[in-house]
Amino acid sequence: MMGRGQSNHAVLRPAHTLSNRVRDATLSGESIQEHRDRGTTPALEQQLRALEDAAANAASGDGAALAQAGDLALSGGQRRRALGYYGRAIDTYLSGARYDAAAAVCRRVLRVEPRAVRTRATLAWIALGRGVHSNARREIEEYVRAALRAGEEQRAGRQLALMAQATLDPDLRRVLAELLGRLGAVKQAERVITEMSESSLRRMPSPEEQEEVWAQVLHAALMGPRELDAQNTSIQHPPDVTD
Repeated sequence: MMGRGQSNHAVLRPAHTLSNRVRDATLSGESIQEHRDRGTTPALEQQLRALEDAAANAASGDGAALAQAGDLALSGGQRRRALGYYGRAIDTYLSGARYDAAAAVCRRVLRVEPRAVRTRATLAWIALGRGVHSNARREIEEYVRAALRAGEEQRAGRQLALMAQATLDPDLRRVLAELLGRLGAVKQAERVITEMSESSLRRMPSPEEQEEVWAQVLHAALMGPRELDAQNTSIQHPPDVTD
């Protein structure tokens, strides 16, 4: 599904500025400058500034310089700063519909911080968009496990409810309903099942209809925790696809 959607969508916000994902990567009570001052060297700062300049001048959706800055910061022992760069790279790649590149950076984040819940959510969204049932199920289940460990059941419930509305695969909807129940979101799980029984999924959606749904899905993938918490969990499907 995502292979046909290689264009930018109007609902996606630019990722070159300081994003929620960057703020999420910092420790509470510590500023970004404090992270920079810890254990840095003039040579490292010069290299990172050069990569920052390259990122600012890069083509839209190109997060390569930011990902490289993350690698450099990590090699310099600045773990949290590296996560900030990786987060910006992920957002940038997503904004340019470069999903494989975004997923690759997500994997780097998980090597540094295996408990990163939001990164698991991003991988779940990407897998869902690729439309491969087994991969999507695995990534969504990994996200749910990470959310349960972190005590983020309510937030994960909102994410899964959005995923259930976004996917047109009835098998994945059943999986999502089951996982919503595991998260304690019983009403949301029942809603997914009810909507499945009321929907007609026999007709394959047109490319235009897929684009309309995925423009909203990618907006959800880019949302930070605060935005997600304030989000009304409703994705509007194209007419005659699920209504």
